Amino acid sequence: MTSANHSFGIASAFSLLSWLLLGSNTPSSAQTLPVEVLTITPASEVAQTTPPDEEEERPPRTSYMGLGGTLGLSDDGETKLGNGGFSIMSRIPLTDVLSVHTASVVSSDGYSSFALTGSFPVGNRESEQAELPVVIPFAGVGVGVEFEDFDIDPMITVGADIPITERITGTTRVNANFGEEGTDVGLVLGVGIRLFR
Repeated sequence: MTSANHSFGIASAFSLLSWLLLGSNTPSSAQTLPVEVLTITPASEVAQTTPPDEEEERPPRTSYMGLGGTLGLSDDGETKLGNGGFSIMSRIPLTDVLSVHTASVVSSDGYSSFALTGSFPVGNRESEQAELPVVIPFAGVGVGVEFEDFDIDPMITVGADIPITERITGTTRVNANFGEEGTDVGLVLGVGIRLFR
């Protein structure tokens, strides 16, 4: 063996030894790198899995027509409000806050009042079908009509509706009628049955 072949053999052996010792720690261009898979959920599926917002259940608006009586507290005027008597009353809701409260004293020369009132429920209690307020105070202004002479006077009312059940409501109010002859004041008490929700 010539010296050239001997040198080539040593170099080849040295190269092979170096590859065995160092080659395994050197990253190869053919190695496969891990790939993270990102899963994108379609918007339609997200919408299906997201529960819709539940609508807040509102308590029913208090509306009624009822029967009761009026106790005369002041009889300075000429209306039957100050004398008192058998009465018919009602409440007609316009919005969650505004209502029309009416009250009539039944007689041959009767008297009726029509007041636009603002109210605000106080407290909550559960009934069989819905939550009801404990009491609904109200106050408002309107007109009083005396039917004998068809006099129309300004009047005010202050009172409270008390839901007993979802269909039955107790009511009390003080009405004051301001006529030319004087002021009549009456205390109205009654029980009403709900007309509509």
